[in-house]
Amino acid sequence: MAQSEELLSRWEEERVPFLFDVLDSLGLPLSDLESGPLVYVAAVEEFLAAQDYAQMDDDDWVWLHTFLAAFIAQVFMVEHSARWVSVQTGGRTAFHLTLIDREGAERSFDPHELVYNDFQKRLPPEVVRMLAAAEAATGVVPVPEP
Repeated sequence: MAQSEELLSRWEEERVPFLFDVLDSLGLPLSDLESGPLVYVAAVEEFLAAQDYAQMDDDDWVWLHTFLAAFIAQVFMVEHSARWVSVQTGGRTAFHLTLIDREGAERSFDPHELVYNDFQKRLPPEVVRMLAAAEAATGVVPVPEP
């Protein structure tokens, strides 16, 4: 378990500086990342729409996956007071964000899995679609009945 905590600590130490670097490279002001990351959604969506997914290699996909998981995590940590936990699933360690839903129950999700699942739906990936899926899964917003 100590190894998983060390990995989680390293991920968290590198996550925010990574986000700062990416947003800065997109020419975005960095002042809202730690207080209101939702202001970046439109710019990130524009960046995603402009990518040539057919030309991406494995390293590009890993980079994009990491960026989106880090960004989704930032939104949930700031907007919903989520925190990281290590979860053992199927013999591997996953890092989930856990938070309190509207009913007062603790809920969690894996931002990496969320991004992976969105990649399977269609391209380009959409931050709004991922945020909506995470919000519905964690119960932080009401899910409309069909």
